[in-house]
Amino acid sequence: GVICALLGWALSAWTGTSLLTGYLATTPGGLAAVLAVSASTGSDVTFVACVQLIRLVSMLIAAPLIAQLLMRRAARKPAEDPVSV
Repeated sequence: GVICALLGWALSAWTGTSLLTGYLATTPGGLAAVLAVSASTGSDVTFVACVQLIRLVSMLIAAPLIAQLLMRRAARKPAEDPVSV
């Protein structure tokens, strides 16, 4: 919540859009819900949709890379031996 608000504020300051448009553009969650709220509040729906789409595509690219990095890191750690009784 707070991080999204800060990112939204920064985005609105950088692009000259309203604070609400910046917040809706950076809010995680369902794209359809964010666009519906954007349309009903009079925010810039096109801007919100573009930023949300960029966020979605970025995550689709980043998630497999992060998973691969974590798998490599886990493979490098030596296996812990269970304590035998």
